[in-house]
Order: sequence, then structure tokens, then C-alpha cells
Amino acid sequence: MLFVMDHPTHVGPRLLRKLAELARGCDAELELYQPAFEWSMYKGGIGSAVSDVETRETLERRHGELEGIVGALRTMGVRVRGAVSCEKLTCENILAEVCDSHSDLLIVQSRPRSAIARLLFSSTDFKLIEHCLCPLLLMKTEKAYLDACVLAAIDPTHAHDKPATLDEAILDAGTVLARALGGDLHICHALAPMGRFEARARVEELARRFNVREARIHVAPGHPAETIIGLASWLGASIVAMGAVSRSALERVTVGHTAERVLDALNCDVLVVKPPGFRVRA
Repeated sequence: MLFVMDHPTHVGPRLLRKLAELARGCDAELELYQPAFEWSMYKGGIGSAVSDVETRETLERRHGELEGIVGALRTMGVRVRGAVSCEKLTCENILAEVCDSHSDLLIVQSRPRSAIARLLFSSTDFKLIEHCLCPLLLMKTEKAYLDACVLAAIDPTHAHDKPATLDEAILDAGTVLARALGGDLHICHALAPMGRFEARARVEELARRFNVREARIHVAPGHPAETIIGLASWLGASIVAMGAVSRSALERVTVGHTAERVLDALNCDVLVVKPPGFRVRA
């Protein structure tokens, strides 16, 4: 698991306990990745040269800060290591670290975005949703995963040309997290006006394959975003697992708008899953 840190001071005791719970439950090694780039290092303004001494001092300071966090996690029984780089905290650098570390899960903190950032789709969250090859966990809160409820949002009707394997990937990832956290997996699907009976039959078939009891199957008419948001609130979900696929530049606007509504409204973490064999398209 790769956890991206923008600064050590933003990682408090509650978040450390939450990360430890997740890593221990999944029996996974946790890597803390911290870009150490600082604009304050530039004495002559943006674009000025930085001395080797300044760079070394910054890296040494950040390594020291990171080691304190690594030590705290080890006392919690977590297999953990830290990595500091001189890079900026950008989507491209995060994705490069995902590839270099062969991560099975990328974890980032998701903070509220300004209206301008939402309008321009410039948020790192949405870029990672589009391009990250491994599952992406957006941590929106520091609340512990106590009696975790994982809500898997699926679409067996394969609207918008979503691949049929995506639902299975979502349920597989949701099952892993629910078991790791000692919680329950729920399934939800927003019904289109037509084909209700066929859609429910497909949902129930998937539920049987993943051993989800009938009481934890939620199928109702409505818009997908509104259904997911309302059900997550009613269940007190800890994590909502959703699917994402690559789109053309024009199609991303529509898909991004739906994802934006869900991400901004949910008061829980969001797991974004890609279909098997996912590759980023131009």
C-alpha cells in the first residue's frame, strides 16, 4: 500500500491508527511517500537555482520527520517504510511512484475542493481517478473503521459501455476490505426506468457469487449519484467502492461531473476500482 503525504504535520494520531488498522487487516506493507519540494527553498523567486546544501538540508529534515511517523506505525505492528523525494506533489509524480513501488493500493487524503477547482477539473483527485492503474482509496475523514460497512456501487446493466468485469472487480475489492476490517459488504444499484426486473436479477446473481446476504442488497430507482449518497448516509458507510473507466476528453466531463457529486457529498472514504487490464487512453 502506498500512502501519499503532503507534509508530516498533516498526519495526526487518528490518521495513523486508521492507516495501521487498514495495513494490518490486509496484511500489507505500507510505504509512506513524501515529496519534499518546497517553494520556500527558492531565494530568487520561482525558477531560481537551488543549492545542493539547501536541497540536502531539506531532505534531511523531511527524512527526520518521516522517521518519527514510521517508528510510530511500527509500534502499532505495521510493516512500513518511508520514501522522500525532491519532486513536487503532482499527479504525474504520484503515478510514477505507484509504478516504481508496484503498489496494490494507492491511498491519498481527499480534501474539499474550491468551486474553481471543481469547475476546471484540475483537482489531483480526479486526475488520479482517471489515470491510476491500481485501486485508489480516497481518505476523506480520519474516522476509524469501527464495524466497517463497505458499500459497493455496481451497474450490471453496463451503462455507458462499462466493461462487464468491472462489477466483479468492485465486489472483489469490496470483499477484501470488508473482511480485512471485520465489517460487512453491501451492494447497491440505481435502477433505470426500463429493465428493472432484469437488472435486479443480475445484481442478485452477483450477490450470490460474493456471498452477500439479501438484507445487504439495495436496488432502487433513481440517479446513481443520489442513490449512492443517500444509501451511504443511511447505512453509515465507512467506504464506498465505485468503478471508473477511461474516457475520451469529451466523455470525461460527464463522468467527472457524476464522480464530483458523489465525492463532494460523501462523508466517508471512497475506493475507486478499475476493470482488469485497464490502460490509460489518449
